[in-house]
Amino acid sequence: MISFKTFFKQKMTRFFTILFACLLILNNIGLFVFSGIQYQSETQRQTSSMIEMMQHLIVLENVETSIIYVEHYDHTHGVSIIYYDASGNILYESSISPISTNRLPILSNEGNLLGEITIDYQNSVFSSELTTGLFILNGLSILVFFVGLSILFKYLNKQYLVLNNDLEQIGKDNKEFAFSDINIINEKYLQSLKTAINLKDLQTHYAKTIAHDIKTPLTVMRTYLEGIQSKRIDFDAKINQDILEEIHAIEELIPQFFISDVTQIQKKQNITPIIREQINKLREIFTTKNILIEEELEDLDVLISTEDIKRIIEHLLFNAYYYSPNHSKVSVRINQIKKELTISDHGIGMSEDTISKIKQGPFRAIDSEQLHQKGSGVGLQIVFEILERIHGSIDIKSQINQGTQITISFN
Repeated sequence: MISFKTFFKQKMTRFFTILFACLLILNNIGLFVFSGIQYQSETQRQTSSMIEMMQHLIVLENVETSIIYVEHYDHTHGVSIIYYDASGNILYESSISPISTNRLPILSNEGNLLGEITIDYQNSVFSSELTTGLFILNGLSILVFFVGLSILFKYLNKQYLVLNNDLEQIGKDNKEFAFSDINIINEKYLQSLKTAINLKDLQTHYAKTIAHDIKTPLTVMRTYLEGIQSKRIDFDAKINQDILEEIHAIEELIPQFFISDVTQIQKKQNITPIIREQINKLREIFTTKNILIEEELEDLDVLISTEDIKRIIEHLLFNAYYYSPNHSKVSVRINQIKKELTISDHGIGMSEDTISKIKQGPFRAIDSEQLHQKGSGVGLQIVFEILERIHGSIDIKSQINQGTQITISFN
C-alpha cells in the first residue's frame, strides 16, 4: 500500500526514468547498428576509390607520385596506412601503424601486382566524427531527459497538491473538485453518511416506538398472570389464547430491531415522489412500445418502507407494459382523500376466473403468453404480500380486450 504522495513523487519519477533509460538504450543499439553499417559501407567505398587511384598513378605516372598521394591521403583523412611495393618493401608508413595486418593488392588491368596497401580507419576523421556525433546525441538526450524530468516532477508535485486539496474536501457538501473520481467518491461518501444518520435516527425512533408497542402486550400478560397468581382470574383456554396472541405480537415486533437497510424500514412518508421517480425511470422502456404513461398524482402520506412502494409500482407498471398493445395508454393516479393508488391500462384484460385464481397464488392465463411468454405470475403475489404486511387492500377490475384497473387502498 502506497500513498498518493509516494505514487506521484517516487513511483512516477522512477517509472519515467526507467522508461527513458530503456528508450535511450534501444536508441543507442539502433544507432550503433545503423552507424556500423554506414561505417563499413563508407570505408569500403573510400578504400576502393583509393586503390583505383593508386593503380592509375602507378601505371600512368610513377611510383613517387603514388607515394605523394598516399602521404596526402594520410594527412587529410587521418588514417593509419602502410604502402608496399610489388616486392613487399615499405614505401610509406604513417606515424601510427595500422592495427590490421590485412594487405590489399593493387593490380594492373592485366592482373599484375603493382603494390599492396594496409589501411585502418579507426583513428580516421570519419571515425572521430561518427564517435563525436554519438556522444553529442547521447549528451543532448540526457540533458533533455533531466529537463523533462524536472518539468515532470514540478507538474506531478502541482497535481499532488491539487489532489491533496481534493482529499481534504471529502465529506464537505457543495465543494468543487478538480478530479471527477474524487467528486464521485465524495458523493458516495456523503450519501452513505446521510444514510447512516437517517438509519440511526430511524432506529432510535423505532426503538422507542417498538419499546412502547411491546409495553402493551407485556402489560396485558402481566395483568393476566398477576390475576391468576392472586386467584382473581381463573386460567382457561381463552386466557391462554390471549397470552399466546400477545407473545406472537411481540415476536412480530422483534425483527424490526435488526433492519440495517434504511429503505426497508417502514416510516410515514409521502409516496408520490417515489412513485414519480419510478415512472420516470420506466418511461423510456414504455417508449419501445409507444405506450404513453399518464399520471395524476396527489401527495399521500403512507406508513410504508421506500423499497416496498418501489416494488408495488414496478410490478404493476411492468404488468401493464407487458400486457398492453403498442400505441396504448397507461394511467397512474393517486387520490389523497381516498388514500388510493390506481393503475389502469387498455391491455388484454382478465376474466373473473383468472382474477380469482391470481388471488389464490401465482397464475397466468393462456392468452397472456401471446404478449409476454417469460412471465410467472409472481409479481402480483409480491404486491399481495406487501399489502397484507402493511394492512392495505387491493381491488382488481378487468374486462377481456378492454383493459385492467388495479386500485390499492392504504390505511
